[in-house]
Amino acid sequence: MLVNRFGEPDFPISLEERKTGELWIDGKPVYIKTIKKNTNMQNVNITHSLSGLGIYNVDTLWIDESNSFVLYGNMDNHYIGSQPISFYLAPNDWKTVYVNVQMGNLNLRAGLPNSVAVYIDWYITLKYTKTTD
Repeated sequence: MLVNRFGEPDFPISLEERKTGELWIDGKPVYIKTIKKNTNMQNVNITHSLSGLGIYNVDTLWIDESNSFVLYGNMDNHYIGSQPISFYLAPNDWKTVYVNVQMGNLNLRAGLPNSVAVYIDWYITLKYTKTTD
């Protein structure tokens, strides 16, 4: 991440697409965008198109795991805690995100136990290069 002379980030994490100022190994500029989605079901298997998320002309894309996480809760209390993505605690308590660039999809998947929260706010930060650069 780029910082200013005070050691502060030059750009905030944002729901808008931005250039990071970094270059990928092929010399193309790197873009960043955070996606926020909410689910409130016990077993999550949801696919979003990248174009539906406002991401176009993707060349190389990866999940910035250091800036991706879930906030979880239940229907009474929407915030109990947070967990990283991907997270595996047990066969019935896990969360993951994956991207298929060729198909142009981002997938949210989770399995949650009956006695635990089902309300999840997903914050997924993507970094990518574009075919148009």
